[in-house]
Amino acid sequence: MQIDNKKYSLEKATVLLFHPIAHTRSMLRSVVMGLGFTQVNDFSELRPARNSIVDRGADLIFLDIDDDNRAICKLVREIRIDNVSADPFVPIIGFSWNPDI
Repeated sequence: MQIDNKKYSLEKATVLLFHPIAHTRSMLRSVVMGLGFTQVNDFSELRPARNSIVDRGADLIFLDIDDDNRAICKLVREIRIDNVSADPFVPIIGFSWNPDI
């Protein structure tokens, strides 16, 4: 998929990516950067990812929901309701490799 960089500039947008497996994180980071995002922060643990959201915010968040469903749901609730993020409407994409969810 090609994005028209004349219409959209994704270079200033900050992306947060959480996945516990390094290879998967690297693959997803490459895909996101291939779309034009240059500021991608990736995390292998949820607590540092949450701290980054609180401290620096994010314009787009990707979360692996297979890691710890309760903790992921709690984080999304904190972002949406408890105002831990500067933007409670930040897009959050949850993904799972588990076909049984």
